[in-house]
Amino acid sequence: MKKVILMTTMAVGAFFFSQAQSPEGFRFAIGPKINIPMGDLKDATKLGIGGEAQGEIDLSESVSGVFSAGYTHYLGKEITVLGQTVKGPDFGQIPLLAGVRFYPTAGLFLGAKAGYSIFSGDGNSGGAFTYQPHIGINSSRLQLIAGYDGWSKDKYNAGALSFAALVKF
Repeated sequence: MKKVILMTTMAVGAFFFSQAQSPEGFRFAIGPKINIPMGDLKDATKLGIGGEAQGEIDLSESVSGVFSAGYTHYLGKEITVLGQTVKGPDFGQIPLLAGVRFYPTAGLFLGAKAGYSIFSGDGNSGGAFTYQPHIGINSSRLQLIAGYDGWSKDKYNAGALSFAALVKF
């Protein structure tokens, strides 16, 4: 299943890339990202710090295709269990996502991406379906993005509020 999701994400990204009508229709951006854990995730981690690289292709005047990859390192939190203080494990997340954005105005967008995240840390690895609804402010050189990074695998769901500042090239 992991390979199917990864291949689908890559195919969608390749499709969006091939649809660019001109060099002006494609934008690349990169920048820092901070995730604030929510729900059960906040019990084990205190913060996620990382970065994201993004490609965006105009599909029409108000719709674009977007694909991204990045890395976020989650810092384990100290918790007390039966009088013993233990530190939760640090772990990393590598999301591979593709989606669409709608621009109601040139300076504002609403979007959603989905794909697969690979997790690693403390000798463990695995992955999960990942989804990211988001809203953002767009300028000629910068995008400020706020959203939710959600993961789902089997019956376990986790997520974090996400904030990114991407510089466009």
